[in-house]
Amino acid sequence: MHLKLIAVALLAGTSIASAADLPARTYTKAPIAAPMYNWSGFYAGVHAGYGWGNNDSLNINGTTPFPAGAVTSTDVDGVLAGGQVGYNYQFAPSWLVGVEADGSWTNIKGQNSALSTVAANRFQTTNLELNWLAMVTGRLGYVAGPALLYVKGGAAFGGVKGGGVTVNPLTGNSLVSTSAGSETRTGWTVGGGVEWNFASNWSTKVEYNYVDFGTDSVSRNVAYFGGATGPATLFRDATTHFHLVKVGLNYRFGPF
Repeated sequence: MHLKLIAVALLAGTSIASAADLPARTYTKAPIAAPMYNWSGFYAGVHAGYGWGNNDSLNINGTTPFPAGAVTSTDVDGVLAGGQVGYNYQFAPSWLVGVEADGSWTNIKGQNSALSTVAANRFQTTNLELNWLAMVTGRLGYVAGPALLYVKGGAAFGGVKGGGVTVNPLTGNSLVSTSAGSETRTGWTVGGGVEWNFASNWSTKVEYNYVDFGTDSVSRNVAYFGGATGPATLFRDATTHFHLVKVGLNYRFGPF
C-alpha cells in the first residue's frame, strides 16, 4: 500500500515539473479589417480656382496699318468659380469610372498693345476675355482608402469676348476705331487630380485642367471715327488655350 502511494506521488511530481517546463501560452488578437471606401453614386459640389493661357489672333483681312497676315498674341489670366455634378461607379474593387459636368464663371482676361509697323500714326490695344467655361468629362480613378486619384478628359465650351481700340498718337491719341465681338468656342480638355474623403459623405479635391479651343474663325465689328475708313467686319483666326487649377468641395449622395 505504501509503495503504491509513493509511486502515485512520484508520477504526479513528474507531470507538474514537465508542465512547468512548457512555454507560456500566448494569445494573438485577430487583425482589424481596414474600412472599405465606396465612392459609387451621385455627387454635387462647388469649386474655385485660377486660370491662365494665351490667344494668338491672325488677321485674315485688315486695315493698312494692321494688314492681313499680322499676328497679335495676348496672354490672359484670372480667377474662376462654379459648381459640378457627377456620378461614379467603383469596381474591381479599387478602380472607378465616372462622368462629370461642371460650369464656371471666369474673370480670365488680358490685353495687348502695339504700334503699327506700317504707320506711326496708329496705336492699337486689343483685349480678350473668357466669361464662362463648361466641361463634360469622363473620369478614371484609383481608390486608395479615403483618397481617390483620377484622370479625366472630354469636351470643353467657353464664352469668349474680344475687341480693340485704335488711336492716333500723333494727334493726342485721338480715337480712330473700335472693334468688338463674341462667340462660343468648342474644344477639348484633359486633366487629373486627387480627392479626399474627410468626413462622412464630404470630400475635397485639387484638380488641374488643360483646355484647348484649337483654331477658330472669329469676327469683330468695327466702328470708325474722325474720317478713318476700313472694312466693317474684321475676320481673325484665333488659336486659344488655357491652364486651370481648381480646389473643390463635394457631397456624395451615398455611403463611403
